[in-house]
Amino acid sequence: MNFENKIIVVLGPTAVGKTKFAVNLASKFSGEIISADSRQVYIGMDIGSGKDLNEYYINDQKIQTHLIDIIKPNCEFNLYLFQKLFYIAQQEISSRNNLPFLVGGTGLYLSSVIQKYSLPIINFNSERASKLETHSADELIAILKDLNPHLHNTTDLKDKERIIRAILIAEENEQNKLTGEKLQFLVIGIKEDRELLKRKIRERL
Repeated sequence: MNFENKIIVVLGPTAVGKTKFAVNLASKFSGEIISADSRQVYIGMDIGSGKDLNEYYINDQKIQTHLIDIIKPNCEFNLYLFQKLFYIAQQEISSRNNLPFLVGGTGLYLSSVIQKYSLPIINFNSERASKLETHSADELIAILKDLNPHLHNTTDLKDKERIIRAILIAEENEQNKLTGEKLQFLVIGIKEDRELLKRKIRERL
């Protein structure tokens, strides 16, 4: 079965059973899970985040996970980094002809990929920036104009550093756009009785 560019999204409130549902499906469709939870990315932050790594086992087999326990608690994680790492994970999973399951979680994270947010670049590629530095201002202006005429028209073309920054933004956004436009999402929402949800949340804490 060809799963290229297809993604199953499983969403719902805390403690509703998203992970269990996604793991069951993933075991049947060669799936891997991408977490869309803003707290589960942090190593050791298990209490209150709903992170239970045992949930990713079914019939003694572990379902491969992504974006869980990837950074230390004192490090910053934001929407831009989530979207970027999501695209990397999605491409890795698809390269194995497996089906990505995006499970969350954090509504803004889910929206950023489903609605294909165009986010400004935060961490510059220093190697790429160094290569651009070797070009003249006129060459950089031509590169920017070819990449993104709107940025070209709104950038201070007398400032070489700002031109380079605009080029990096344009290149990053173009890559995310090309990746995101291909994706097809099937969104599954899970509901639960409110009182039962409250009890499950209390049990977690």
